[in-house]
Amino acid sequence: MMSHKLKLTLIVCLSALLSSAAFASGDGESQMMNHIINSAILLVLLFVAARKPIMNGLSSRADAITKEIDDARQALDAAQELHDQYEGMIAALESEREELLAQYRSQGEAERQALIDEGKREAERLAAEAERAAKNELIALQRKIESELIDLALEKAEGLLKSEVKTQDQSRLVQDYMKQLEELGA
Repeated sequence: MMSHKLKLTLIVCLSALLSSAAFASGDGESQMMNHIINSAILLVLLFVAARKPIMNGLSSRADAITKEIDDARQALDAAQELHDQYEGMIAALESEREELLAQYRSQGEAERQALIDEGKREAERLAAEAERAAKNELIALQRKIESELIDLALEKAEGLLKSEVKTQDQSRLVQDYMKQLEELGA
């Protein structure tokens, strides 16, 4: 079978021959008619010869456009799927962020409460320690006052005894004391 280029070359050459023969003969009107007929024949021959390649070219172009549209749809679908995945990931991350914030707030509140409780316990311990220290101080002061009172009472008693005990009483007390010592020694 002949190639399309060869067919086209033959058609152009044949058309040129027919038109030159038509122009060479006759008057203007017949020349015009021959020219129209030659042109019509040329168009029919061109249509017959070029129809298949043009149709094939248009068909392949339509197939290529269809393929490009399908590829674009597939790319769009893939991009939409990827977009949906990213939105899901973003939503999951947002949810995780909210959970972490709630957890950190809860931990912070627990830590704050623990510090408050520890502060209260420390304040209670310090208050109890201060109370014990105050009681010990009070007891020490009471003992000091009692000791001073006893010393003062002894001084007064000694002063009274000295003024009221006479020499006789003193010698009797010394003898009684000596007896007690002898009894203890014996």
